[in-house]
Amino acid sequence: MNKVCAVALILFLYGAAPVLAFEHKETPVSFLEYSKESLNLAKKENKPVFILFSAQWCNWCKVFAEKALSEESVYTYLNKHYINIFVDADVRSDLYSGFHGRGWPFIVFLKPDGSVYYKYTGTLYADAFLNIIKDVRNGIMAGKAMETGKEEPFQYTPPKKIDNAKLKLLKDTYIRIALENFDKEEYGLGKGDKYILPETFLYLIRLKDKEKREAAFRYVYGTLEKAVQRTYDPVEGGFFRYAENRSWQTPHYEKMADVNAGTVLLLHNLNTIKPSPDFRKAAEKTASYMMSKLFDAKTGAFLSFQAADESYYLLDTDNRKKAKEPLISEKIYTDHLSVSLYYMLESLKYFKDPDYEKKIRQSLKFVSKMAAKGAVYRYYSTAKKRWLNKGSLSDHAYLSYAFIRAFSILNDPEYLLLSKKVLREAQKRFYDKRQGIFIDKPEGKDMELEYQIELNGVISLTLLSMPKNEMDKGQSALIKDIITYFSGINDLLEERTWNVNSWRFMERYVPYLKAAEMYIPLN
Repeated sequence: MNKVCAVALILFLYGAAPVLAFEHKETPVSFLEYSKESLNLAKKENKPVFILFSAQWCNWCKVFAEKALSEESVYTYLNKHYINIFVDADVRSDLYSGFHGRGWPFIVFLKPDGSVYYKYTGTLYADAFLNIIKDVRNGIMAGKAMETGKEEPFQYTPPKKIDNAKLKLLKDTYIRIALENFDKEEYGLGKGDKYILPETFLYLIRLKDKEKREAAFRYVYGTLEKAVQRTYDPVEGGFFRYAENRSWQTPHYEKMADVNAGTVLLLHNLNTIKPSPDFRKAAEKTASYMMSKLFDAKTGAFLSFQAADESYYLLDTDNRKKAKEPLISEKIYTDHLSVSLYYMLESLKYFKDPDYEKKIRQSLKFVSKMAAKGAVYRYYSTAKKRWLNKGSLSDHAYLSYAFIRAFSILNDPEYLLLSKKVLREAQKRFYDKRQGIFIDKPEGKDMELEYQIELNGVISLTLLSMPKNEMDKGQSALIKDIITYFSGINDLLEERTWNVNSWRFMERYVPYLKAAEMYIPLN
Protein backbone atom coordinates (compact mmCIF):
# COMPACT_ATOMS: atom_id res chain seq x y z
CA MET A 1 0.00 0.00 0.00
CA ASN A 2 2.99 2.38 -0.43
CA LYS A 3 1.36 4.07 -3.39
CA VAL A 4 -1.73 4.83 -1.32
CA CYS A 5 0.43 6.34 1.39
CA ALA A 6 1.86 8.70 -1.23
CA VAL A 7 -1.58 10.25 -1.69
CA ALA A 8 -0.97 12.95 0.91
CA LEU A 9 1.93 14.42 -1.07
CA ILE A 10 0.05 14.24 -4.38
CA LEU A 11 -3.03 15.90 -2.89
CA PHE A 12 -0.87 18.64 -1.46
CA LEU A 13 0.58 19.36 -4.89
CA TYR A 14 -2.73 19.36 -6.73
CA GLY A 15 -4.86 20.74 -3.91
CA ALA A 16 -8.29 19.66 -2.77
CA ALA A 17 -9.92 22.79 -4.00
CA PRO A 18 -13.41 23.23 -5.22
CA VAL A 19 -14.74 25.21 -8.32
CA LEU A 20 -17.35 23.98 -12.31
CA ALA A 21 -19.94 21.48 -12.43
CA PHE A 22 -19.69 18.01 -13.79
CA GLU A 23 -22.29 15.30 -13.64
CA HIS A 24 -21.35 11.64 -13.45
CA LYS A 25 -23.24 10.99 -16.66
CA GLU A 26 -20.51 12.91 -18.49
CA THR A 27 -17.90 10.26 -17.69
CA PRO A 28 -17.64 6.69 -19.05
CA VAL A 29 -17.64 5.31 -15.49
CA SER A 30 -20.74 3.19 -14.84
CA PHE A 31 -22.04 4.99 -11.77
CA LEU A 32 -24.98 3.88 -9.63
CA GLU A 33 -26.90 5.90 -7.07
CA TYR A 34 -26.16 5.37 -3.39
CA SER A 35 -28.69 2.80 -2.16
CA LYS A 36 -29.03 -0.48 -0.29
CA GLU A 37 -29.37 -2.21 -3.66
CA SER A 38 -26.02 -0.85 -4.84
CA LEU A 39 -24.29 -1.92 -1.64
CA ASN A 40 -25.93 -5.34 -1.78
CA LEU A 41 -24.68 -5.73 -5.35
CA ALA A 42 -21.12 -5.16 -4.16
CA LYS A 43 -21.55 -7.84 -1.53
CA LYS A 44 -23.14 -10.26 -4.01
CA GLU A 45 -20.39 -9.77 -6.62
CA ASN A 46 -17.63 -9.52 -3.98
CA LYS A 47 -16.41 -6.19 -5.35
CA PRO A 48 -15.07 -3.15 -3.55
CA VAL A 49 -17.06 0.08 -3.79
CA PHE A 50 -15.78 3.39 -5.15
CA ILE A 51 -17.89 6.32 -3.92
CA LEU A 52 -17.35 9.74 -5.44
CA PHE A 53 -18.78 12.74 -3.58
CA SER A 54 -18.89 15.75 -5.88
CA ALA A 55 -20.55 19.16 -6.06
CA GLN A 56 -21.90 21.02 -9.06
CA TRP A 57 -19.77 24.09 -8.38
CA CYS A 58 -16.54 22.14 -7.79
CA ASN A 59 -13.84 22.84 -10.39
CA TRP A 60 -11.44 20.19 -9.08
CA CYS A 61 -14.27 17.68 -9.42
CA LYS A 62 -14.48 18.62 -13.08
CA VAL A 63 -10.71 18.27 -13.41
CA PHE A 64 -10.88 14.84 -11.77
CA ALA A 65 -13.60 13.78 -14.21
CA GLU A 66 -11.65 15.02 -17.23
CA LYS A 67 -8.11 14.02 -16.25
CA ALA A 68 -8.80 10.74 -14.45
CA LEU A 69 -12.28 9.28 -14.82
CA SER A 70 -12.43 9.92 -18.57
CA GLU A 71 -9.17 8.07 -19.22
CA GLU A 72 -9.81 4.62 -20.71
CA SER A 73 -7.39 2.81 -18.41
CA VAL A 74 -9.18 4.24 -15.35
CA TYR A 75 -12.83 3.80 -16.32
CA THR A 76 -12.19 0.33 -17.77
CA TYR A 77 -10.63 -0.82 -14.50
CA LEU A 78 -13.37 0.77 -12.37
CA ASN A 79 -16.17 -0.69 -14.44
CA LYS A 80 -14.66 -4.16 -14.31
CA HIS A 81 -13.50 -4.39 -10.72
CA TYR A 82 -15.64 -1.94 -8.69
CA ILE A 83 -19.20 -1.03 -7.91
CA ASN A 84 -19.11 2.71 -8.61
CA ILE A 85 -21.39 5.14 -6.80
CA PHE A 86 -21.84 8.85 -7.45
CA VAL A 87 -23.16 11.18 -4.72
CA ASP A 88 -24.03 14.84 -5.17
CA ALA A 89 -22.66 16.18 -1.90
CA ASP A 90 -25.11 19.08 -1.89
CA VAL A 91 -28.17 16.91 -2.44
CA ARG A 92 -26.96 14.31 0.07
CA SER A 93 -25.25 16.58 2.57
CA ASP A 94 -26.37 14.18 5.32
CA LEU A 95 -24.50 11.31 3.67
CA TYR A 96 -21.44 13.49 3.10
CA SER A 97 -21.38 14.35 6.81
CA GLY A 98 -22.09 10.72 7.69
CA PHE A 99 -18.84 9.70 6.00
CA HIS A 100 -17.10 12.68 7.67
CA GLY A 101 -16.40 14.42 4.37
CA ARG A 102 -13.67 17.01 4.23
CA GLY A 103 -13.56 18.98 0.99
CA TRP A 104 -14.31 18.01 -2.61
CA PRO A 105 -13.99 15.74 -4.47
CA PHE A 106 -14.26 13.35 -1.56
CA ILE A 107 -13.56 9.70 -2.31
CA VAL A 108 -14.49 6.69 -0.20
CA PHE A 109 -13.54 3.06 -0.82
CA LEU A 110 -15.67 0.40 0.84
CA LYS A 111 -15.04 -3.30 1.25
CA PRO A 112 -17.65 -5.61 -0.30
CA ASP A 113 -19.29 -5.87 3.13
CA GLY A 114 -19.87 -2.10 3.14
CA SER A 115 -17.26 -1.15 5.74
CA VAL A 116 -14.91 1.75 5.04
CA TYR A 117 -11.45 0.72 3.83
CA TYR A 118 -9.96 4.06 2.83
CA LYS A 119 -11.00 7.64 2.09
CA TYR A 120 -9.35 10.87 1.05
CA THR A 121 -10.06 14.32 -0.35
CA GLY A 122 -8.60 15.80 -3.52
CA THR A 123 -7.89 15.42 -7.21
CA LEU A 124 -5.52 12.89 -8.72
CA TYR A 125 -4.70 12.53 -12.40
CA ALA A 126 -5.12 9.28 -14.32
CA ASP A 127 -1.85 7.45 -13.60
CA ALA A 128 -1.81 8.27 -9.89
CA PHE A 129 -5.51 7.42 -9.46
CA LEU A 130 -5.15 4.16 -11.39
CA ASN A 131 -2.38 3.12 -9.01
CA ILE A 132 -4.64 3.93 -6.07
CA ILE A 133 -7.63 1.92 -7.28
CA LYS A 134 -5.43 -1.06 -8.14
CA ASP A 135 -3.71 -1.00 -4.76
CA VAL A 136 -6.98 -0.57 -2.90
CA ARG A 137 -8.61 -3.48 -4.71
CA ASN A 138 -5.59 -5.73 -4.25
CA GLY A 139 -5.43 -4.88 -0.56
CA ILE A 140 -9.12 -5.56 -0.03
CA MET A 141 -9.06 -8.83 -1.97
CA ALA A 142 -6.01 -9.95 0.01
CA GLY A 143 -7.81 -9.19 3.27
CA LYS A 144 -5.31 -6.54 4.32
CA ALA A 145 -6.21 -3.92 6.89
CA MET A 146 -5.90 -0.35 5.73
CA GLU A 147 -4.08 1.69 8.33
CA THR A 148 -3.62 5.01 6.55
CA GLY A 149 -6.43 7.53 6.86
CA LYS A 150 -8.35 5.62 9.51
CA GLU A 151 -10.21 7.88 11.93
CA GLU A 152 -10.93 7.15 15.54
CA PRO A 153 -14.33 8.59 16.47
CA PHE A 154 -14.42 11.02 19.38
CA GLN A 155 -15.78 9.27 22.45
CA TYR A 156 -18.33 11.49 24.14
CA THR A 157 -20.35 10.86 27.27
CA PRO A 158 -22.94 13.63 27.72
CA PRO A 159 -23.46 15.10 31.20
CA LYS A 160 -26.64 14.17 33.06
CA LYS A 161 -27.27 17.71 34.22
CA ILE A 162 -26.28 21.21 33.16
CA ASP A 163 -22.97 22.32 34.59
CA ASN A 164 -22.53 26.10 34.39
CA ALA A 165 -18.80 25.76 34.92
CA LYS A 166 -18.48 23.45 31.91
CA LEU A 167 -20.53 25.80 29.76
CA LYS A 168 -18.34 28.74 30.76
CA LEU A 169 -15.25 26.65 30.05
CA LEU A 170 -16.57 25.84 26.58
CA LYS A 171 -17.24 29.51 25.83
CA ASP A 172 -13.83 30.59 27.19
CA THR A 173 -12.07 27.84 25.24
CA TYR A 174 -13.80 28.82 22.02
CA ILE A 175 -12.85 32.48 22.43
CA ARG A 176 -9.28 31.65 23.45
CA ILE A 177 -8.77 29.30 20.50
CA ALA A 178 -10.14 31.87 18.07
CA LEU A 179 -8.05 34.77 19.39
CA GLU A 180 -4.88 32.69 19.62
CA ASN A 181 -5.20 31.36 16.08
CA PHE A 182 -5.89 34.53 14.15
CA ASP A 183 -3.02 35.12 11.75
CA LYS A 184 -1.47 38.31 13.15
CA GLU A 185 0.33 39.08 9.87
CA GLU A 186 -2.03 37.97 7.09
CA TYR A 187 -5.25 37.85 9.13
CA GLY A 188 -7.93 35.20 8.86
CA LEU A 189 -8.14 32.20 11.18
CA GLY A 190 -5.15 29.89 10.95
CA LYS A 191 -2.25 29.82 8.53
CA GLY A 192 -3.77 27.63 5.86
CA ASP A 193 -6.92 28.19 3.79
CA LYS A 194 -8.47 31.58 4.45
CA TYR A 195 -12.25 31.81 4.84
CA ILE A 196 -14.75 34.46 5.79
CA LEU A 197 -16.57 32.86 8.73
CA PRO A 198 -19.69 35.00 9.26
CA GLU A 199 -21.08 33.25 12.36
CA THR A 200 -17.70 33.07 14.09
CA PHE A 201 -16.72 36.64 13.31
CA LEU A 202 -20.10 38.12 14.24
CA TYR A 203 -20.02 36.23 17.53
CA LEU A 204 -16.52 37.47 18.38
CA ILE A 205 -17.12 41.15 17.64
CA ARG A 206 -20.15 41.09 19.95
CA LEU A 207 -18.40 39.67 23.02
CA LYS A 208 -19.27 41.28 26.35
CA ASP A 209 -15.68 41.30 27.58
CA LYS A 210 -14.31 44.64 26.30
CA GLU A 211 -10.66 43.61 26.01
CA LYS A 212 -11.45 40.39 24.11
CA ARG A 213 -14.07 42.14 21.97
CA GLU A 214 -11.61 44.83 20.92
CA ALA A 215 -8.93 42.27 20.11
CA ALA A 216 -11.43 40.23 18.11
CA PHE A 217 -12.59 43.34 16.27
CA ARG A 218 -9.03 44.18 15.17
CA TYR A 219 -8.49 40.67 13.83
CA VAL A 220 -11.88 40.42 12.12
CA TYR A 221 -11.58 43.91 10.64
CA GLY A 222 -8.13 43.07 9.26
CA THR A 223 -9.50 39.81 7.88
CA LEU A 224 -12.26 41.57 5.96
CA GLU A 225 -9.78 44.14 4.64
CA LYS A 226 -7.79 41.23 3.19
CA ALA A 227 -10.94 39.62 1.83
CA VAL A 228 -12.03 42.82 0.09
CA GLN A 229 -8.58 43.03 -1.50
CA ARG A 230 -8.17 39.36 -2.45
CA THR A 231 -11.41 37.36 -2.58
CA TYR A 232 -13.89 40.07 -3.60
CA ASP A 233 -15.03 40.54 -7.19
CA PRO A 234 -14.81 44.31 -7.79
CA VAL A 235 -16.40 44.05 -11.22
CA GLU A 236 -19.72 42.36 -10.43
CA GLY A 237 -19.63 42.24 -6.65
CA GLY A 238 -19.71 39.15 -4.46
CA PHE A 239 -17.06 37.26 -2.53
CA PHE A 240 -15.42 34.04 -3.67
CA ARG A 241 -15.70 31.06 -1.35
CA TYR A 242 -12.17 31.12 0.05
CA ALA A 243 -8.46 31.46 -0.74
CA GLU A 244 -6.25 28.43 -0.53
CA ASN A 245 -3.19 29.75 1.27
CA ARG A 246 -2.04 31.96 4.08
CA SER A 247 -1.48 35.08 1.97
CA TRP A 248 -4.97 34.94 0.43
CA GLN A 249 -3.63 34.04 -3.01
CA THR A 250 -5.45 31.75 -5.46
CA PRO A 251 -9.12 32.35 -4.69
CA HIS A 252 -11.60 29.56 -5.25
CA TYR A 253 -13.95 31.44 -7.47
CA GLU A 254 -17.35 29.95 -6.68
CA LYS A 255 -19.79 32.39 -5.11
CA MET A 256 -22.11 30.90 -2.49
CA ALA A 257 -25.33 32.72 -1.61
CA ASP A 258 -25.21 32.03 2.13
CA VAL A 259 -21.56 33.05 2.50
CA ASN A 260 -22.18 36.29 0.60
CA ALA A 261 -25.32 37.12 2.57
CA GLY A 262 -23.39 36.56 5.80
CA THR A 263 -20.48 38.67 4.57
CA VAL A 264 -22.83 41.56 3.74
CA LEU A 265 -24.16 41.48 7.31
CA LEU A 266 -20.64 41.26 8.73
CA LEU A 267 -19.38 44.18 6.64
CA HIS A 268 -22.28 46.37 7.76
CA ASN A 269 -21.61 45.50 11.41
CA LEU A 270 -17.92 46.35 11.08
CA ASN A 271 -18.68 49.55 9.18
CA THR A 272 -21.03 50.68 11.96
CA ILE A 273 -18.26 50.36 14.55
CA LYS A 274 -15.42 51.69 12.38
CA PRO A 275 -16.67 53.30 9.15
CA SER A 276 -14.99 52.17 5.95
CA PRO A 277 -16.07 53.34 2.48
CA ASP A 278 -14.55 50.15 1.06
CA PHE A 279 -16.63 47.95 3.37
CA ARG A 280 -19.82 49.81 2.63
CA LYS A 281 -19.24 49.71 -1.12
CA ALA A 282 -18.39 45.99 -1.05
CA ALA A 283 -21.48 45.21 1.05
CA GLU A 284 -23.83 47.15 -1.22
CA LYS A 285 -22.29 45.80 -4.43
CA THR A 286 -22.46 42.26 -3.09
CA ALA A 287 -26.13 42.68 -2.22
CA SER A 288 -26.63 44.05 -5.73
CA TYR A 289 -24.82 41.02 -7.18
CA MET A 290 -27.13 38.68 -5.30
CA MET A 291 -30.22 40.52 -6.51
CA SER A 292 -29.09 40.61 -10.13
CA LYS A 293 -27.32 37.26 -10.55
CA LEU A 294 -28.57 34.88 -7.88
CA PHE A 295 -32.22 35.87 -7.72
CA ASP A 296 -34.39 33.80 -10.07
CA ALA A 297 -37.30 36.01 -11.09
CA LYS A 298 -39.36 33.13 -12.49
CA THR A 299 -39.16 31.17 -9.26
CA GLY A 300 -39.12 34.19 -6.99
CA ALA A 301 -36.23 33.06 -4.81
CA PHE A 302 -32.47 33.27 -4.40
CA LEU A 303 -30.46 30.47 -6.02
CA SER A 304 -27.72 28.76 -4.05
CA PHE A 305 -24.48 29.47 -5.92
CA GLN A 306 -22.61 30.52 -9.02
CA ALA A 307 -19.85 28.13 -10.05
CA ALA A 308 -16.25 29.16 -10.54
CA ASP A 309 -14.46 30.05 -13.73
CA GLU A 310 -11.05 31.56 -13.13
CA SER A 311 -10.61 32.76 -16.72
CA TYR A 312 -13.92 34.64 -16.55
CA TYR A 313 -13.24 36.37 -13.25
CA LEU A 314 -9.84 37.59 -14.43
CA LEU A 315 -11.55 39.57 -17.21
CA ASP A 316 -12.46 43.24 -16.95
CA THR A 317 -15.98 44.60 -17.35
CA ASP A 318 -15.92 44.94 -21.14
CA ASN A 319 -14.47 41.51 -21.79
CA ARG A 320 -16.89 39.82 -19.39
CA LYS A 321 -19.74 41.12 -21.53
CA LYS A 322 -18.34 39.07 -24.43
CA ALA A 323 -17.64 35.93 -22.37
CA LYS A 324 -19.92 33.16 -21.20
CA GLU A 325 -20.96 33.59 -17.58
CA PRO A 326 -20.08 30.85 -15.08
CA LEU A 327 -22.87 28.39 -14.37
CA ILE A 328 -25.55 29.55 -11.93
CA SER A 329 -27.22 26.75 -10.01
CA GLU A 330 -30.62 25.50 -11.10
CA LYS A 331 -31.19 24.21 -7.59
CA ILE A 332 -32.39 26.04 -4.51
CA TYR A 333 -31.22 24.18 -1.40
CA THR A 334 -33.52 24.72 1.55
CA ASP A 335 -30.83 25.15 4.18
CA HIS A 336 -28.69 27.42 1.97
CA LEU A 337 -31.68 29.63 1.20
CA SER A 338 -32.73 29.67 4.86
CA VAL A 339 -29.28 30.75 6.05
CA SER A 340 -29.13 33.40 3.31
CA LEU A 341 -32.55 34.75 4.31
CA TYR A 342 -31.60 34.87 7.99
CA TYR A 343 -28.55 37.01 7.18
CA MET A 344 -30.49 39.18 4.73
CA LEU A 345 -33.25 39.81 7.23
CA GLU A 346 -30.67 40.90 9.80
CA SER A 347 -29.10 43.20 7.18
CA LEU A 348 -32.33 45.17 6.61
CA LYS A 349 -31.49 47.46 9.52
CA TYR A 350 -28.40 48.59 7.58
CA PHE A 351 -29.47 48.20 3.96
CA LYS A 352 -32.61 50.10 2.99
CA ASP A 353 -32.86 49.17 -0.70
CA PRO A 354 -36.60 48.42 -1.22
CA ASP A 355 -35.78 45.93 -3.99
CA TYR A 356 -33.60 43.97 -1.58
CA GLU A 357 -36.43 43.69 0.94
CA LYS A 358 -38.89 42.83 -1.84
CA LYS A 359 -36.74 39.91 -3.00
CA ILE A 360 -36.30 38.70 0.59
CA ARG A 361 -40.07 38.70 1.04
CA GLN A 362 -40.56 36.90 -2.28
CA SER A 363 -38.07 34.22 -1.27
CA LEU A 364 -39.80 33.78 2.08
CA LYS A 365 -43.11 33.44 0.31
CA PHE A 366 -41.62 30.87 -2.06
CA VAL A 367 -40.30 28.62 0.70
CA SER A 368 -43.41 29.23 2.82
CA LYS A 369 -45.58 27.54 0.20
CA MET A 370 -43.50 24.39 0.57
CA ALA A 371 -43.48 24.45 4.38
CA ALA A 372 -47.20 25.17 4.64
CA LYS A 373 -47.95 21.80 3.04
CA GLY A 374 -46.36 20.02 5.98
CA ALA A 375 -43.29 18.67 4.20
CA VAL A 376 -39.75 20.01 4.05
CA TYR A 377 -37.69 19.10 0.99
CA ARG A 378 -33.98 19.15 0.33
CA TYR A 379 -34.03 21.29 -2.79
CA TYR A 380 -36.11 22.84 -5.54
CA SER A 381 -35.20 22.26 -9.19
CA THR A 382 -35.92 25.32 -11.30
CA ALA A 383 -35.55 23.14 -14.41
CA LYS A 384 -38.12 20.58 -13.23
CA LYS A 385 -40.16 23.18 -11.34
CA ARG A 386 -40.67 21.02 -8.29
CA TRP A 387 -39.28 20.17 -4.87
CA LEU A 388 -37.21 16.99 -4.61
CA ASN A 389 -35.79 14.72 -1.88
CA LYS A 390 -36.79 14.64 1.77
CA GLY A 391 -35.29 17.43 3.79
CA SER A 392 -32.40 16.79 6.15
CA LEU A 393 -32.16 17.97 9.75
CA SER A 394 -30.17 20.93 8.44
CA ASP A 395 -33.07 21.95 6.19
CA HIS A 396 -35.60 21.76 9.04
CA ALA A 397 -33.40 23.53 11.58
CA TYR A 398 -32.39 26.48 9.43
CA LEU A 399 -35.80 26.89 7.84
CA SER A 400 -37.49 27.08 11.24
CA TYR A 401 -34.89 29.64 12.35
CA ALA A 402 -35.32 31.75 9.19
CA PHE A 403 -39.07 31.83 9.84
CA ILE A 404 -38.74 32.86 13.48
CA ARG A 405 -36.38 35.68 12.49
CA ALA A 406 -38.83 36.73 9.77
CA PHE A 407 -41.57 36.80 12.41
CA SER A 408 -39.48 38.99 14.67
CA ILE A 409 -38.10 41.37 12.02
CA LEU A 410 -41.09 41.63 9.67
CA ASN A 411 -43.68 41.34 12.46
CA ASP A 412 -45.71 38.80 10.50
CA PRO A 413 -47.41 36.12 12.65
CA GLU A 414 -47.61 33.74 9.67
CA TYR A 415 -43.91 33.06 10.06
CA LEU A 416 -44.28 32.13 13.72
CA LEU A 417 -46.84 29.49 12.75
CA LEU A 418 -44.57 28.18 9.97
CA SER A 419 -41.57 28.02 12.29
CA LYS A 420 -43.54 25.93 14.78
CA LYS A 421 -44.85 23.73 11.98
CA VAL A 422 -41.37 22.98 10.64
CA LEU A 423 -40.12 22.22 14.14
CA ARG A 424 -42.93 19.74 14.68
CA GLU A 425 -41.92 17.95 11.49
CA ALA A 426 -38.31 17.91 12.65
CA GLN A 427 -39.37 16.43 15.97
CA LYS A 428 -41.29 13.65 14.23
CA ARG A 429 -38.39 12.70 12.00
CA PHE A 430 -35.21 13.45 13.92
CA TYR A 431 -35.84 13.68 17.65
CA ASP A 432 -34.26 10.91 19.72
CA LYS A 433 -36.19 10.67 23.00
CA ARG A 434 -33.57 8.47 24.62
CA GLN A 435 -30.76 10.97 24.12
CA GLY A 436 -32.91 14.09 24.22
CA ILE A 437 -31.47 15.65 21.04
CA PHE A 438 -32.14 15.78 17.31
CA ILE A 439 -30.12 13.26 15.30
CA ASP A 440 -29.69 12.87 11.56
CA LYS A 441 -28.11 9.47 10.80
CA PRO A 442 -28.32 8.42 7.13
CA GLU A 443 -28.15 4.69 6.48
CA GLY A 444 -26.88 4.06 10.00
CA LYS A 445 -23.75 6.20 9.63
CA ASP A 446 -22.29 7.87 12.69
CA MET A 447 -23.07 11.52 12.08
CA GLU A 448 -20.40 14.07 12.92
CA LEU A 449 -20.85 15.29 16.47
CA GLU A 450 -20.11 18.88 15.42
CA TYR A 451 -22.88 18.67 12.82
CA GLN A 452 -25.27 17.67 15.61
CA ILE A 453 -23.99 20.48 17.84
CA GLU A 454 -24.67 23.08 15.16
CA LEU A 455 -28.17 21.94 14.25
CA ASN A 456 -29.33 21.31 17.81
CA GLY A 457 -27.99 24.77 18.61
CA VAL A 458 -30.03 26.27 15.77
CA ILE A 459 -33.18 24.50 16.98
CA SER A 460 -32.55 25.77 20.51
CA LEU A 461 -32.12 29.32 19.18
CA THR A 462 -35.40 29.00 17.33
CA LEU A 463 -37.27 27.89 20.44
CA LEU A 464 -35.62 30.55 22.59
CA SER A 465 -36.60 33.22 20.04
CA MET A 466 -40.29 32.44 20.31
CA PRO A 467 -42.60 34.64 22.40
CA LYS A 468 -42.72 33.43 25.99
CA ASN A 469 -46.45 32.84 25.84
CA GLU A 470 -45.86 30.45 22.90
CA MET A 471 -43.45 28.26 24.87
CA ASP A 472 -44.88 25.17 26.53
CA LYS A 473 -43.32 22.86 29.10
CA GLY A 474 -42.34 20.33 26.48
CA GLN A 475 -40.36 22.88 24.51
CA SER A 476 -38.68 24.20 27.65
CA ALA A 477 -37.65 20.67 28.52
CA LEU A 478 -36.38 20.17 24.98
CA ILE A 479 -34.08 23.19 25.21
CA LYS A 480 -32.80 22.04 28.60
CA ASP A 481 -32.02 18.56 27.27
CA ILE A 482 -30.11 19.94 24.28
CA ILE A 483 -28.09 22.42 26.33
CA THR A 484 -27.32 19.68 28.85
CA TYR A 485 -26.31 17.08 26.27
CA PHE A 486 -23.63 19.18 24.59
CA SER A 487 -22.39 21.09 27.64
CA GLY A 488 -19.41 18.77 28.06
CA ILE A 489 -18.10 19.09 24.53
CA ASN A 490 -15.03 21.15 25.42
CA ASP A 491 -12.60 18.26 24.86
CA LEU A 492 -13.80 17.83 21.27
CA LEU A 493 -13.21 21.51 20.57
CA GLU A 494 -9.70 21.28 22.04
CA GLU A 495 -8.96 18.17 19.98
CA ARG A 496 -10.11 19.79 16.73
CA THR A 497 -7.46 22.51 16.95
CA TRP A 498 -4.58 20.12 16.26
CA ASN A 499 -3.21 20.01 12.71
CA VAL A 500 -5.93 22.26 11.31
CA ASN A 501 -5.85 23.53 7.73
CA SER A 502 -9.42 24.78 7.47
CA TRP A 503 -11.07 26.50 10.42
CA ARG A 504 -14.60 26.22 9.04
CA PHE A 505 -15.48 23.88 11.91
CA MET A 506 -15.58 26.92 14.24
CA GLU A 507 -18.87 27.94 12.62
CA ARG A 508 -20.58 24.82 13.96
CA TYR A 509 -20.17 25.78 17.63
CA VAL A 510 -21.64 29.28 17.46
CA PRO A 511 -25.39 28.47 17.38
CA TYR A 512 -25.00 26.28 20.45
CA LEU A 513 -22.92 28.89 22.31
CA LYS A 514 -25.50 31.59 21.52
CA ALA A 515 -28.34 29.34 22.65
CA ALA A 516 -26.53 28.39 25.87
CA GLU A 517 -25.95 32.06 26.68
CA MET A 518 -29.62 32.84 26.11
CA TYR A 519 -30.66 29.92 28.30
CA ILE A 520 -28.12 30.47 31.07
CA PRO A 521 -26.42 33.87 30.78
CA LEU A 522 -22.68 33.34 31.07
CA ASN A 523 -20.46 35.94 32.76
